[in-house]
Amino acid sequence: MTLTINKWTSHSNQLIYSLFYYCELNEIYLKIKYSCKIPGNGILLTYNTIKYFFDYSDDVNFINKPENYDFYFKRSLLLEKYSGNIHPLNFQVNFSYKPLKLIPKIPFDVLKLKGSKTELIRALDYLNLITNGSHKSINLNKVWNNEINDYGGRIIFMTRLWDPARHYDPIEKERRILQNNFRINACRIISKNFPNSITGIYPDHYAKEIAKDCLIDIKKTKNKSNLLELKKSDICIADDGLKDTPGWKIGEYVMANKAIISTPIKTIVEEFISKKNYISLEHRTDFKSLPDKINELIISKSYMELKNNNKNWSNKYLKPDTYIENILKVSSKNSYK
Repeated sequence: MTLTINKWTSHSNQLIYSLFYYCELNEIYLKIKYSCKIPGNGILLTYNTIKYFFDYSDDVNFINKPENYDFYFKRSLLLEKYSGNIHPLNFQVNFSYKPLKLIPKIPFDVLKLKGSKTELIRALDYLNLITNGSHKSINLNKVWNNEINDYGGRIIFMTRLWDPARHYDPIEKERRILQNNFRINACRIISKNFPNSITGIYPDHYAKEIAKDCLIDIKKTKNKSNLLELKKSDICIADDGLKDTPGWKIGEYVMANKAIISTPIKTIVEEFISKKNYISLEHRTDFKSLPDKINELIISKSYMELKNNNKNWSNKYLKPDTYIENILKVSSKNSYK
């Protein structure tokens, strides 16, 4: 297998580490190359002469031309664009696998780039001594587990705000205003109705200006503390991420086998079904219905069923070996060469 990248970013971690894991498991040689021709947040995989392009951008628009490749896999894929050789990438998750062993496989031309610096430091910081966590740089058996525990319906919603003034596009400014409004009011209404919940907004300068009552203790945002709080929770709240696409948090929730209440999911996520894998709110600003949705799950204890369903979904679609197997299966079933 040959993987071609133009830099090493958090967007590329899922595929790079999954392929590294898959190749090690199946004793396949993995070669990683550098090319400045690969678009940002894009990766090219060549295997058995077949070219797979991966578009991990947070945007519903394509960063490359699908017709240039045998298969084009797109995160944030809209239903109307799902055709021909185009396929969805479902949720984005971030983790690592034996990062110190991976580094020597990445070309120096990639490692020396300014855009690769953050992930290189995180990979080197295996013990989390310098960085704010290193994307779960631990054995995958500790990331994926089949334990389903009941914590009494405990809710978690730890999030951040985006300053509208820091974007030039008026549409994006409006989107950020709506997103911030949901996140602030969701924290307020959950903490008011469920005292045992863990909610809060990352205390950056902008959040301190407009949501002083919702700020979370900075210590709880550290990777180890964050993972511990997530582990001790049952019901996780999710909302739209950048550009009206699912944020990375929801993938993390599924990976942790949690029940989810989310604003409507507008992009394709294979077999991820409302009322089976998550409970959908009516619209992106529907924070007022959160207490009722949460109480329904707690009273019926149906959050346990959602947790089990998401454990099964995660094992099928997010675990590194099955993640790669699903991609390769597409080429065995179809040919657009």
